[in-house]
Amino acid sequence: MDDQTALLSRRRLLESGAIAVATVTLLDTPAFSVTQRLAERTAGPRRRFIRKGYRRARFSPHVGTSVKLRPHGGAAIRMQLAAVEDVANVEGLVGASDAYVLRFRGPSSGPLPAGIVGVRHRHFGTLQLYVTPTRPDGPNQDYLAAINRRIPRRERAAARRRQAVLRG
Repeated sequence: MDDQTALLSRRRLLESGAIAVATVTLLDTPAFSVTQRLAERTAGPRRRFIRKGYRRARFSPHVGTSVKLRPHGGAAIRMQLAAVEDVANVEGLVGASDAYVLRFRGPSSGPLPAGIVGVRHRHFGTLQLYVTPTRPDGPNQDYLAAINRRIPRRERAAARRRQAVLRG
């Protein structure tokens, strides 16, 4: 898949929203609950590790390796995944696997503007992240991408209750 085709456009975002609304609407139907129970019986054990997750463990082993960042409509720039860092000034998120910051380091010549870019790595694939540049540090330019997949405790409890109702 080309990096340009993987970029998030307004049209793809709206299509995804419409699909999500239709999916949520269908979750409450009796047909879905029957299909889900059948799928649970016929499916094998759930995979413990999913390649497409945004957990810290997906990126941490690749610190120091090469990645390509490609802005929409631009050329790919080879950079390095410099660090996987804790969110600054938030003690409750220190070491969290679902809230952290990725630091990319590249050349300071021709910096990328802040925005959504395609990030490609041979081990964790291609994904879309919102990156922001930091101050240039001599010949290097760092870019930060904040990942926050944290779900508040109230919402986790509500999701568990919904799942219990769906399972019957």
